[in-house]
Amino acid sequence: IEAEGRNSRSEANGLREQWKKFTIVAKGLSKANKYVKSVKLNGKPMKGFVIRHADILAGGTLEFEMGAK
Repeated sequence: IEAEGRNSRSEANGLREQWKKFTIVAKGLSKANKYVKSVKLNGKPMKGFVIRHADILAGGTLEFEMGAK
């Protein structure tokens, strides 16, 4: 990471310490279960599929429930 006029390496290290774990799970995924039935972000159902950068940085779990149709 390079930033003009800043000590970008130490800034990047500082940001890395603030990041939280973000996990993506595909429950029931198999060759037959290749379609997304539902999506939850931190246990709450999502309507549509819009996820903000801030949601990812905050950490949590994005869970896909997979099915055959």
